[in-house]
Amino acid sequence: MKRQWSPTEHTAVRARPERVLQAFEQLEHAANAGDNKTTDNRLEIMRDYTKIEAWRLADDLTVAVYGRSRSFPREEIYRLTSQLRRAAYSVPANIVEGSSRESKKDYLHFLYIARGSLSETQYFVHLAQRLDYLSPEEADALQQQTKITFACLHGLIRAVEKEAGKLSKVVATFTSLVVIGLMRWSGGQLSVVA
Repeated sequence: MKRQWSPTEHTAVRARPERVLQAFEQLEHAANAGDNKTTDNRLEIMRDYTKIEAWRLADDLTVAVYGRSRSFPREEIYRLTSQLRRAAYSVPANIVEGSSRESKKDYLHFLYIARGSLSETQYFVHLAQRLDYLSPEEADALQQQTKITFACLHGLIRAVEKEAGKLSKVVATFTSLVVIGLMRWSGGQLSVVA
């Protein structure tokens, strides 16, 4: 029996036809085979990012940052406001991208980038308070949320490092340092989030 494609699936297929079509065919094959196992290991390692606690906390932090930064001065819209928001949404976005990668090394690479973005977020919250764009209470609330997110992300990184082994950790750390160096060299014009 041939599968009927929904309008959403047609849109996804137009975006990346060969990869999306292959994934749908594998899922269809697994469903027709009467079991939920797939024959391709790539589908087996996909992680559901919505179940990752570090992602949930980072997502909540991003929403809080957007809410608090609405009151920043208009002249900061393309400066501090933009930088703070970009750093904040980069955290959950990199967790999501890493969770979709096939290797633990790649997953770690994106988790390290997320950790760096979280540190940037923490600094920009500090700066916003010093410039009186955030009250001490607002800044403290965001800093606490950042620390909780950092602790959870740190635990996730340690768990993945343990699973991946030391060589993967060294390679992922080196790759992350190269990306950070390129970002600094380009004056922050490189975007880690696609």
